[in-house]
Amino acid sequence: MEEEDDGFLTGLEHIKSVETDDGNIEIESDNYFIQPFISKDLTNTEWDRFIKNVKSLVRSSVEYKKFISYLKDCEEMGICTFFSDITDEDASIEVHHTPLTIHDIIEIITDHLIIKNGGTTSLLVCHEVLKAHMLGLVGTVSLSETVHQLVHAGRINININQIHGNIKEFLTKYKDGVNDEHLNKIKLMIEISKLPAHEDGLFERKKYSSNDILDCNLSFDSIQTALLEASIEASKKRMTDEDT
Repeated sequence: MEEEDDGFLTGLEHIKSVETDDGNIEIESDNYFIQPFISKDLTNTEWDRFIKNVKSLVRSSVEYKKFISYLKDCEEMGICTFFSDITDEDASIEVHHTPLTIHDIIEIITDHLIIKNGGTTSLLVCHEVLKAHMLGLVGTVSLSETVHQLVHAGRINININQIHGNIKEFLTKYKDGVNDEHLNKIKLMIEISKLPAHEDGLFERKKYSSNDILDCNLSFDSIQTALLEASIEASKKRMTDEDT
């Protein structure tokens, strides 16, 4: 999906922040509903509540449901990534966010908007999160319900070449909001993806944690390079599969 500079508006573009004489920030707008801006000076409880609220807004939105339908109908994600003979007609096929969870994505975009604008709102974050999804910047895989449960239980490793979405571009676009915890998740997936498949089969329990790779010295640039190489490898595999 291609970005449209002028076609993705929410009405919140009319909101203006004005600094008062005493140094406070007031929000002004003409005939628009206004949410108070939030910044990073929230308690952990308030921050978690904000992220969960945005997650609820995203997942319950019409746009998100259209995104899921688009993946299944147009991006061949109506089948299970691990069992290609299981389709939407046989079982529930679910979209799994990886290596960054939807919580991570919302957190990164929230921090990005706070740094960029000095504050943000749940509606603005929701809008940007949906935009990142629609532009194909979010990493996802399609899994049958049972396999999805096994992934969350840590019994299946997802290879970085199996991911749909331009994670490299996401990291570039929202770089200011990315922290070490987010990068370590990506480092872990990159390192695990280099390992040979377990001889004991698909459901071998995962024996790796982020602590295994904290000293692997992967820089932000090298992560970008690895993601680009993975994207190229995945494209080659798709072309080969189409030819056979």
